[in-house]
Amino acid sequence: MTSQEIRELCARPGKSTNNGSRGRLSRADRAKVLRKTGCTCHVCGEHLRQKWQADHVVPHKLGGAAALDNYLPICRECNSLRWFHSPEVIRLIMRLGIYAKLEIRNKTQLGEHLLPLLLKRLETKDRRRTSRQAAANRQLPPTSGGER
Repeated sequence: MTSQEIRELCARPGKSTNNGSRGRLSRADRAKVLRKTGCTCHVCGEHLRQKWQADHVVPHKLGGAAALDNYLPICRECNSLRWFHSPEVIRLIMRLGIYAKLEIRNKTQLGEHLLPLLLKRLETKDRRRTSRQAAANRQLPPTSGGER
């Protein structure tokens, strides 16, 4: 793999090639998707409980169909990290993650630089999630319609 190929993989993707509807899976179809992997996330292998998502094998944005054979079960965290990346980009991300882990483990200069960047990113993500959850939990004031 060349430097240019890596830069191209890291570039922002173009516009979606799929303008069709993503569709919704029925309960029966969701059960079929979940059984494909024995109720585990197809990315990390974690046992899935009630809150899981149906992941497009070929991402919708990249032209993937809303067909049963294009879905696999995935946990929310993996799905939020996977986004719509192509298999080539996922492999690059995994490779970079392994290299970063080794740099942190070996306490190299790069590893010592990466650690605070990762912690800052995780903190920002937690703040956004907490903020969204708080907004969703806020109750609207009762309406005055119908009072006399």
